[in-house]
Amino acid sequence: MKTIYLVRHGQTYLNYFYRIQGWTDAPLTKSGKEAVYYIADKLKNIKFDMAISSDLKRAVDSRNIILSRNRFAKDTKTIENPLFREEFFGYWDGLDGNEVLRKISGNEKLDTFKKLVEHGMTMAEIRQKLKKMDPSHLCENEKEMRQRIYKAFSWLQEYDNIDNVLLIGHGFLTQLIAQMFNKGTCNIDEIPGNSTLTTLKIINGQVQLVSYGEKL
Repeated sequence: MKTIYLVRHGQTYLNYFYRIQGWTDAPLTKSGKEAVYYIADKLKNIKFDMAISSDLKRAVDSRNIILSRNRFAKDTKTIENPLFREEFFGYWDGLDGNEVLRKISGNEKLDTFKKLVEHGMTMAEIRQKLKKMDPSHLCENEKEMRQRIYKAFSWLQEYDNIDNVLLIGHGFLTQLIAQMFNKGTCNIDEIPGNSTLTTLKIINGQVQLVSYGEKL
């Protein structure tokens, strides 16, 4: 059995200014770093066999902060895997989030993902609309995201004799992972906050969501 401690990276300046942040990167804010150090102290006594992040700097930096406080860090294998990157937003990456969402919501002029969902759109529909309205059509839709996540977890399951895994993830990525492996036990309606913990277990090859978006 593997236990995966999935932590969303700390707040970045693009998060702070509500910019669309996919593969575009930005440094962690001061409060973002402080929040990562806080969760690092909560996790410091867990012996992680592996510490995985995407190759995006905000994830790598968050991973390194957590390991800097961990008692067993010298024995932890670190890996960057681009399969765990945030959703790719194509043309929209780095743009003002409110403006982008008002554009795709049409006459409704809804300016947050939460408002779009409350109005009746699913995240899959939002992703498809973002892709359709992207002039390059490079924005990932849900099918493409799911395929990437399945590849990532197939890769992870190739590692034997691994009990505890620290995985530094991203907001939309974490929410979709939770959606894919939720057995109805967790409320996953909202994107998890920065520096929150989502826990999964892999038992006999089956991935199960245990908890979602916890503030420790």
